[in-house]
Amino acid sequence: MCRIERFANLAQQVAIDDTDPLCAYNLGAVITKGSRIIATGACSTKTDPKNPKWRSPTLRTQICAEVKACFAAQRLLGACLKGCDLYVVRVSKASGQCRMARPCRHCQAYLREVGIRRVYYTDRDGEIAQLSLN
Repeated sequence: MCRIERFANLAQQVAIDDTDPLCAYNLGAVITKGSRIIATGACSTKTDPKNPKWRSPTLRTQICAEVKACFAAQRLLGACLKGCDLYVVRVSKASGQCRMARPCRHCQAYLREVGIRRVYYTDRDGEIAQLSLN
């Protein structure tokens, strides 16, 4: 098994293990530097106690797996994640199949800002695609 498949499989396992019932789908992310795993993250929801709109258990904001993985990696490496790669896999809650996990433009901008160089993600067919952020 090649390095890309190994890390993508780990991201898939992170997504499957995600237990947040309020997320619309399971999304797992893994950040690596070379062959070393730095951090993982799963999609989650949270409330904001300072904002009355988000105190309700049904109105929540979602935190993307790639952002959570970056936060965890930054706690270990500092603010700059230059040279790190990100693997993102989305798993359908209904079918268990891999779905499109390409980061949105906002997440791409954030990933660029923190120094992520490449993103490997599952495409519509469940195959691994690559996005360069340089």
